Amino acid sequence: MNHGLAAGEEGWFEDLSALTAPWGFDPGGIAVPVELWHGSLDRMVPVAHGRWLAGHLPTVRAHVEDGHGHISIGAGSLGDKLDQLWSRTS
Repeated sequence: MNHGLAAGEEGWFEDLSALTAPWGFDPGGIAVPVELWHGSLDRMVPVAHGRWLAGHLPTVRAHVEDGHGHISIGAGSLGDKLDQLWSRTS
């Protein structure tokens, strides 16, 4: 926490605002391809939110990965995820 907040608390407050205020757009209006990954063990963002978001994005491919959390969802498999993104856009 000390390192993350060393430059100030503004980012922390922006995150809290994003969690509690309207986003300013309708996720259902997103028309570009979306890949959404969420870990079933995420303790920072409940998996129910990932499922809710997936249900509101018309072009989503949702991936809920069992046994992964907020950080581990990408650790070690980021290259594979980027390959999936690339294949969907090319």
